[in-house]
Amino acid sequence: GISPSDLKDQIKQKPSPSTPQASLTYNDMKRGMTFIEIIIVVVILTIIIAMGVSAYSKFLDGQRLNAAAEGAVSLIQKAREYTLSSRENSFYSIHVEDNNAAGEKNFLQLFRANDYSLVDKRSEKFSMPSGTEITSVHTETVLSPSAGNNVTYERLSGNLVIASTDPLVATSTITVGTITIRSAGSGKGKNIILSPTGLI
Repeated sequence: GISPSDLKDQIKQKPSPSTPQASLTYNDMKRGMTFIEIIIVVVILTIIIAMGVSAYSKFLDGQRLNAAAEGAVSLIQKAREYTLSSRENSFYSIHVEDNNAAGEKNFLQLFRANDYSLVDKRSEKFSMPSGTEITSVHTETVLSPSAGNNVTYERLSGNLVIASTDPLVATSTITVGTITIRSAGSGKGKNIILSPTGLI
């Protein structure tokens, strides 16, 4: 027979039926928490990457806009330098095409004298970098509120003028001159101000 003390020992050693179930529930909770943590980490990384891409895109956008403005200013200044030095015994002009041009758009071209229809197509030219555009060219003189897309540097003085190809039409000094360059992506822009004295 089984003595009362042996029976008591067997009962103590018998595992509780609730123990395995309790253990499984705890493991499930641990697995659930790990999955949630992974999701949180993925979301945070996604946000950080998106912010980095956005910041880099803005940086490149700014670099392109600066390059466009610097290139345009450089060509305009070159026209003034050529004029003041009487290069090839002549004076020089700048033709500007904005994004509304019928043919080729968004460029500046340096040419000798003041008749763009006779320009040597090999003359120096600056085209806007990809992603940038010239949105407007505005020039005014005392005689005209809208003087067109050609500006000329006057010999000796270096002043910016609108010089007509018609000898009967007087040359008129520019009172206001602005070339607006814009980023096609962000819409941010820069204005190049053309001074009557020819300085930028």
